[in-house]
Amino acid sequence: MQPHLEGIYGHLDYHHDGAAVIVLILVYWKSPHAAGRGLNANGSLILEITPRTVAAFTVAGLIQVIVPQELILKWMGEASGVRGIMIGMFLGSVTRGGP
Repeated sequence: MQPHLEGIYGHLDYHHDGAAVIVLILVYWKSPHAAGRGLNANGSLILEITPRTVAAFTVAGLIQVIVPQELILKWMGEASGVRGIMIGMFLGSVTRGGP
């Protein structure tokens, strides 16, 4: 995370973790079986998504090294307007993933 954003977003991770633990406790209290099924589904999802995430970060890192930042800003930066939105939509639509 960029240094100037750590103060803004750094604490949110703890809030999400805390919320997840509270929800797990509430679900377990109401139905231990449902909490177990939820944890199993979570584990399966992590196993399914992790390889895709590692591959996506690897490709993103390689692109960041190969393609000059000025070119990326020209194509997709704030000044790119509708063209940048269209490029982002296209790249997002050809990548695998989503719910």
